[in-house]
Amino acid sequence: MVSLRRHFVPNPVAIDSTGFQANRRTSLFFHTRYDEVYRLIGTDRGTLDLTGTPHIDGTPSLAQDWTLDALGNFAALNDNGTPQTRATNAANEIQSVTTGGNPTNLTYDDAGNLVNDGTLKYRYDAWNRQVAVKKANNTPVAEYEFDGLNRRIEKSVYDSAGTTIAFTTDYFLNENWQVLEERQSPIPNPQSLVVVTQYAWDISYIDAPVCRFRDGNADGDTTDPNETLYYTWDANHNITSLVGQKQVGQEWVWYTVERYVYDPYGKATICAEDWTARPDTAADLNSATGDESAFGNEILFAAYRYDPETALFTTILVGCSGNYSVRERIYVTMLCVFSTTDPIEGS
Repeated sequence: MVSLRRHFVPNPVAIDSTGFQANRRTSLFFHTRYDEVYRLIGTDRGTLDLTGTPHIDGTPSLAQDWTLDALGNFAALNDNGTPQTRATNAANEIQSVTTGGNPTNLTYDDAGNLVNDGTLKYRYDAWNRQVAVKKANNTPVAEYEFDGLNRRIEKSVYDSAGTTIAFTTDYFLNENWQVLEERQSPIPNPQSLVVVTQYAWDISYIDAPVCRFRDGNADGDTTDPNETLYYTWDANHNITSLVGQKQVGQEWVWYTVERYVYDPYGKATICAEDWTARPDTAADLNSATGDESAFGNEILFAAYRYDPETALFTTILVGCSGNYSVRERIYVTMLCVFSTTDPIEGS
């Protein structure tokens, strides 16, 4: 039997009966297309025109099309005019990706873990947990540690040269794998860890953050008014914005501090309050816009935790190209697959 364990179900947000995503921003409507067995094969994002049959007016700001094989693997796709073809083996492992005529071969270990995606190299422990990431030239990017329940409890990120650990973040989680607190240090020394972020979660769902308290000015206080932010999410629990308060005259008023827009497979674009993509800064390792949160937010698509240190795709001009930590596995955004097989398959 052929396994579908690597497939990721696309997440077109809040599609109504006309095939359009409900969104108050008229220039961010999605028009989606499905094949006869209801698999997503195309999406356009742009300004909604209700004249006659509803459609996207003019040239879409995002246009994506997928050609799927019988098992749902991508055989070909077109991402905003950039064509890509893929070759997949009988285990549904992507063997090669050809983008713009340039082929890239992917490699796996004997357990089926992705070890090289052409841009990043991954290392796993005996339990198939991803414990390290390197660039293609073997420059270290990050290292990860886990507890006995397979929860990721520590992340150490290297500087751009890969010679020194820039900072270490320790995660303190509850029994639902929800992060309650983050402590951080510029060096991997547990004695120097200080509280930087705390979270409150909704009881309705495992991936439903409510509020974040953050020490934005390193004064040891996580109740800074401009860093106490509330999450809004859509029906699929994609984080759509952060909401906070600011002082206007003698009053504190609520306002949207940051917005998030996604393609169906999770690539996020981080926007300012006015929906413009956040500008690129020298702090990251690529030249993309819309891939850096001004508030250090890493909870994005489906409320999964985004790893910005893995965003090394220099050809991506807009949006977050890095990977997501999804409890037991890592979701590789630019491939739209998980890097490992399903840990409970066959149970």
